[in-house]
Amino acid sequence: MSSELIKINTSTYSRKLDEILENRTEVYLKAKLTKRLTYGEYVGEPKNGFELVLGDTVKILDLDNVEVFEQPISPSLTDDQQVVLEWLKENGNPNEPFAALDELTGEVFYTEGFKTCIYVAFNNLTGKQQFQVLAAFAEWGVSGD
Repeated sequence: MSSELIKINTSTYSRKLDEILENRTEVYLKAKLTKRLTYGEYVGEPKNGFELVLGDTVKILDLDNVEVFEQPISPSLTDDQQVVLEWLKENGNPNEPFAALDELTGEVFYTEGFKTCIYVAFNNLTGKQQFQVLAAFAEWGVSGD
């Protein structure tokens, strides 16, 4: 499975779907499992049948013979990570994300005298936690929230 999935607009006719069919490319459908409908108790019944709502119709989504992938939920941020993330959002320009990082660098590494809240929070972060903040900041910037 590719690390980056591209969403295809299916609200209107899409030639891209025909190309996928012609090229026999694998596709990945995103769905939430809402309710188990079957357990394979009867002959011919899927062992893993789940509810799939398509408009006004409820269908059984048979997962017995398909690969199922789970997208892990990103870990929640610590309080210190949240402080740094909120600071980046408040001091950042969505059109210039590196400007916020430059401002943060100035605030954290070159501030003389008293220690600010952001200074303390940032210095409590490990390298891995800093990357998690950067990932959350990037996600925020890309989503436009």
